[in-house]
Amino acid sequence: MYERACEELVHAQNKVQLLSKECHEEARRVDAALDRKETLSKIAAEEKAKHLQALKEVEDAKDLLVKETYGREVAELNARKESSEKQQIIDALISSDLRYRRYSREELEAATDFFSENNVIGEGGYGKVYKCNLDHTPVAVKVLWPDAINKKDEFLKEVEVLSQIRHPHMVLLLGACPERLLDNSVTDWPLAEVEELARIAVKCSNLRCRDRPDLDNEVLPVLKRLKDVAELALRKTEKDNIYAPSHFFCPILQDVMEDPYIAADGFTYEHRAIKAWQEKETQRITSDKA
Repeated sequence: MYERACEELVHAQNKVQLLSKECHEEARRVDAALDRKETLSKIAAEEKAKHLQALKEVEDAKDLLVKETYGREVAELNARKESSEKQQIIDALISSDLRYRRYSREELEAATDFFSENNVIGEGGYGKVYKCNLDHTPVAVKVLWPDAINKKDEFLKEVEVLSQIRHPHMVLLLGACPERLLDNSVTDWPLAEVEELARIAVKCSNLRCRDRPDLDNEVLPVLKRLKDVAELALRKTEKDNIYAPSHFFCPILQDVMEDPYIAADGFTYEHRAIKAWQEKETQRITSDKA
């Protein structure tokens, strides 16, 4: 009986050891499962945060797109409005002003025999002056040089001022023709460089910053290359002894004008030359009266 009790005790001890071992193994598996659960929870939280961040970025991108689209539409609308207002001002200034008439280029060509050299009566700082008849009236037609077309605002201002002047000793402005002219005599334009400059200018005018070219890597190298081309052409021009055209010279001083001024006779002179001539005339009249 004692032996049987000892055997049962040994069996019980073995069973306890086995159960203890299984318990430790189960506890280890539970701890591993808890660790995996915690890791997966962290991963899930990170993925959820990334998802929320992605949703936020998408919403921000949508808002930015809406704002940029709206801004572009507003800019285009303002540009069209400004262009329309400018055109209305020009039309009102040139077409609707009852103080003078708007002539077409065809009318001037017909009157001047297509700007014949036989009708040239002089040259000014901005162009040649032709004699002709318009509306049965002898007139002098001042034609802008092709390289003065970019002075359209100055031209319109001059028309506006002259249209308001009424003086017996000043030439009366009969009309104006604001049509643009094309200089067909220029045949050696550097078209490749002009196109390159135009392309880079169009890129730089994009509304969004990210659509514009990089200043250091894209814009400045192009401008430097164009500058080198211009300097090379300038050196060639100086080497070929090509001087300023005659209409750049003051008829009085026979030198290139620095401060051109349109006189009452329709010609352009150096401003200081006109002042000197006026002072001389004033002194002569004063001397005659004395």
